Amino acid sequence: MAERVEGLQPSAPLRGLLSVAQTIDGEDAPRWLNGVAIDPYPCGCAIVTPGVACFDDPEPLEGEEVTASDPDAVPRFDPFLVYLPDSCSTFGLGPYSEFAGKLRTAFEAVQGSAIEGEFWTGAQVPTNPHLDDGLSTDAGPPAGIVEGIAQLEQAIGQSCRAGVIHMPVAAAVVASAYGLLEANGAALRTVAMGTPVVAGTGYTGTGPGGDAPPEGASWIYATGPVRVRLGTIDVPDGIAQAMARSINRVVVRAQRPAVVEWDRCLHASQLVSLSEAGVPVLPSGSGS
Repeated sequence: MAERVEGLQPSAPLRGLLSVAQTIDGEDAPRWLNGVAIDPYPCGCAIVTPGVACFDDPEPLEGEEVTASDPDAVPRFDPFLVYLPDSCSTFGLGPYSEFAGKLRTAFEAVQGSAIEGEFWTGAQVPTNPHLDDGLSTDAGPPAGIVEGIAQLEQAIGQSCRAGVIHMPVAAAVVASAYGLLEANGAALRTVAMGTPVVAGTGYTGTGPGGDAPPEGASWIYATGPVRVRLGTIDVPDGIAQAMARSINRVVVRAQRPAVVEWDRCLHASQLVSLSEAGVPVLPSGSGS
């Protein structure tokens, strides 16, 4: 019989969302399990006017006009459950603590991809603001990777605040081949502006409204800062909690709640080519 040896320990991918986002990890009994309503900072840029105005001047300055309240001014973000299951015959289980420990290690390595996929698509909680929810603004027309990233950087600049660029791994590889990105520890940044870039293994490349991109192309996005809240990782304490007696197997799940919050003052989308062939073409009838 072949000798049974320890497997190769998995590790989390570099350049992902958890390497860029502000992360709050492992809160006990967090109140955000009921959802988070963000009290946002003001959007928009500072404005210049000639002369000096007093606060009690009767005429409002530009941008001070009273407008109807925006029902989306306090966006809500609801949590979702991230989990990884594993099963084993009770005959080959070995010490349960070792089995559960490996499951926890594997979960910590792969959780980021699941969180990224939900942040991009909103597949499980579609009411959450997410990258392809159809509410983004066009940064510019479809373009090659160089011009496309330039258009997103311009959109970030026009927000008058720092932003984050989000793209699938394939787009990041192509952008790096053009010298547009550089490593910054576990994260990536654009070379020209130093903007943090998330190259998500869970990012799908779909466009506004969830439309698939044309062949050889991908959608990429720019947002304001992102924060990820992570609850504690739960794994059953013992085999009795995980035993499926009808099939004589142990079925164990590592899980934790998570929520992704982000500053919606900036949400721009851009279709880019993933080759040197030029500009991607949107299908006829596309609304983007």
